[in-house]
Amino acid sequence: MLDAKYKGLLIDLDDTLLDFTKSESLSLIATHRQFYQEIISEADFLSTFHAINGRLWQELEIGKVTPQDVCSQRFALLNKSAGSSIASQDVVAFYADQLIKNSFWLPGAEDAIKILKERFQICVVTNGFSNVQRGKHKLYNMEDWAESFIVSEEVGVSKPHKDIFDIALKSCGLLSHQALMIGNSLTSDYQGAINAGLDFCWVKIPDIDLPKSMPSPEYSVMSIAELNLI
Repeated sequence: MLDAKYKGLLIDLDDTLLDFTKSESLSLIATHRQFYQEIISEADFLSTFHAINGRLWQELEIGKVTPQDVCSQRFALLNKSAGSSIASQDVVAFYADQLIKNSFWLPGAEDAIKILKERFQICVVTNGFSNVQRGKHKLYNMEDWAESFIVSEEVGVSKPHKDIFDIALKSCGLLSHQALMIGNSLTSDYQGAINAGLDFCWVKIPDIDLPKSMPSPEYSVMSIAELNLI
């Protein structure tokens, strides 16, 4: 059993509960077909997007840009790279809609949540964009199993900054020693847990090793479904 001292779980959303990798892939392919297939090959579109998007998210984590910057700039920069005159705001809206439509539970995650919500308060903490994450909140009836839902764009601070975890803890009436943070990202979820003084459960990413500079987390699992076996 998880340590009895925990009263609440702070849980990342994308690639911890929901299969964002699959969602992103399907949504980008749909976006390419809708707007770019006469302008740039699918392979070049995907590689250009991932390079731009990855850099912007890294800048977000260190506070160099805002979530709004990531949302607005990634397709604007892609259009510039591809020599496209497409209105980037149209692409942004289409892509966001696709991310909601193409969202899926990770294997075993839905059943795990049904069990965990009977034992713990659950707070979802995500760096995603408000319109997309709120769409998922509605689609997955999160009000039925999550006491609170903290989106970085809405609270003005992103993981790994300590403040977003403090906001999440306050929303559930918990102290840091009473909560376990669960997530897949070492740079936003685990580093954030360290910054906030939270115990951490790493939902491990295949082929990614824990850096030697980071201490071993309290728990490591391959899927959130494994939490019910601890």
